[in-house]
Order: sequence, then C-alpha cells, then structure tokens
Amino acid sequence: MNIEVSEATVTLHASAGRQKRSYIGHFATLMSLLGTKLKFPEAIPRALGLGLVKAFAETPRLRSQLDVVLDSHRPDSAEAEIALLNQVLTPAVSPDTARPSASSRTTLKLNRKGGQVKVTGSKGKVELRMDRDFGAVDARKLEAAVRAMLDQLGL
Repeated sequence: MNIEVSEATVTLHASAGRQKRSYIGHFATLMSLLGTKLKFPEAIPRALGLGLVKAFAETPRLRSQLDVVLDSHRPDSAEAEIALLNQVLTPAVSPDTARPSASSRTTLKLNRKGGQVKVTGSKGKVELRMDRDFGAVDARKLEAAVRAMLDQLGL
C-alpha cells in the first residue's frame, strides 16, 4: 500500500488546521527528497523548509547541488547545517543584480482613526483592507488619494 504524502498528512493530522497541514506536508516532502542527508532536520525553521521545497520545484538541479554541498561539508551542528541550507537556497548576489523575487510580498498593519488598515503589496498589486465601504467614497477623492500614493512612491 503506497500512500501519497498529502493523503498521509490529511489522515494523520486531520485535527490540525489547513495551513498547519500544509506546513507538515511540505516538511514531509522535504524529508522524502533529502532524507538521510539531513542530520538536524528538526532544527530547520519553517520559512527555510518551505523555501527549499519551493526552490526544488522551481529548480530541480538545486537538490543535487545541495546533496553535493551536504556530502562535502558534513555539518556537525544544527547551526552549520542551517547555514549550508541557506547558502544553497540564497546564493551570493551582487547588490547591483539583487532584485525582489516575483513572489515578494510586504504586509503592514496601520492603526488609523477609522480603524485598523491592513496593507499588502505584491507584484503588480497593492491592497488595502479596512472595515469601510470604499465604494461609497467619492470617486474624485479616491482618485486623488491613489494619485498621491503613486506620486509618493515615484510611480
């Protein structure tokens, strides 16, 4: 009987929330890909583990590069292993070529007199969430506010 990682995660962790099951599934995938290569898998931070699984999916040769790095360096501590994983995941980039990734995202929470505002910026999109009907705001006033924001950002 061969059970897929996703099926096993749902079955074994049915009481966990969807996001937590997703994290567990990603780490199970990471372990199935790297298995015995990792000496300190329990020390891997969530963001690093998720980043590695995503990077392996986007760049399959990265996994073999990581195998070579882990075999040649043989880290003797969790910190050393994590440093190697980070090194492979984020190769040295010169400051002139450094650019945000296509999936970069910024999230802010602002307290305003009208309530809390959640601002999310990602590629091609800025989103404001607030307990307010922005459709009821005068269109000219909304346009002026958006223009002011774009001017402030130099866009």
